[in-house]
Amino acid sequence: MLHGLRQAFINKLVQPLSKALVPYHTFDFWMQQLNINHRLSSISARLVERSWLDDDTVRLVFQPNTHFKRYLAGQHVRFSAAVESRVLERSYSISNIPSKQNTLVFFIKVQGKFSRFLAKQLKVGHVIEMSEPFGENHRATYDIFIAGGIGITAIWPLFYQQATAALHHKESVPRLLYMSNPERGYPVKPFFDRALEQYILCLNGRSLLSDHHTFNQYLKGALRVISCGSNSFNQQVKIITTQLSQDSGKPIKLTLENFAPVIEQKPSHIAQEFAITLTKQQKTLRVSNQKNLLDSLLEQGIKPQYGCKQGVCHQCSCRLKEGQVSPQRAAIIQPCISFPQSDLELEL
Repeated sequence: MLHGLRQAFINKLVQPLSKALVPYHTFDFWMQQLNINHRLSSISARLVERSWLDDDTVRLVFQPNTHFKRYLAGQHVRFSAAVESRVLERSYSISNIPSKQNTLVFFIKVQGKFSRFLAKQLKVGHVIEMSEPFGENHRATYDIFIAGGIGITAIWPLFYQQATAALHHKESVPRLLYMSNPERGYPVKPFFDRALEQYILCLNGRSLLSDHHTFNQYLKGALRVISCGSNSFNQQVKIITTQLSQDSGKPIKLTLENFAPVIEQKPSHIAQEFAITLTKQQKTLRVSNQKNLLDSLLEQGIKPQYGCKQGVCHQCSCRLKEGQVSPQRAAIIQPCISFPQSDLELEL
């Protein structure tokens, strides 16, 4: 009730005055300091509920501010906060379906500094900075959805949306294979819709991935498959689906979404500046090797497409035409985790 009255006061009086008296970023800074879930130019969200599902998996519910307009099933957001005197950003999948309440649900496995901050240090009622939603998986349809462990958080809303639509139109309903270690159980299972239970299989991931014959039975007849899990989990799924495609003569279109702990790339010990030429924009910039390429571009007013800023979603990927970056594994690089080691030419 108090939050609602305070929000109404801000909307009707404070916001119009602030636009005339102070810059947007100054107003937003003080809203952040006062723990008020309102911004003039950015998105924030208040933590309204926390519940633990097991020893290291937590369910968090956030209420975003009015700048957060709409999201689609399967999309993600970035959270930003100061953790141990450093501003960190991490991306998480929105686990619920869009609703009139406009609350956002996240199932988070505690496995790093930022997830530990969200799960144990951010208090209910406190406000955190958040990004616009991003992600493109909602554009496709699938016959089989595969989730490895906490990968269910990204898979569930996609499966739910497609399965309920198929039931409504009396069409073929996709299946969800939820794979986990039986000793850990299936912590997200209690939140499944009972109307879809017959289309969901909770399986022993460890044994099934090593038993290709049994796994193939679950994939039989599938032409479009999406899998979300760790990199090693997805690589096993890829091996199995590739072999099944070859054996059956029917190609399976496989989409992979990797979930992995963030491995921070470190800049060079010796500070240097390099020239970056952006071929599509016909611009040349000077950047430091102490920052990743994406941050350097954003600071200079260049706004390439990007998403997670963790090297997972690949939305910022571009072609490196000339030069060296660290790390470099191919001609296509991810600016969000790449540091320049020489003058560069990027296809941006």
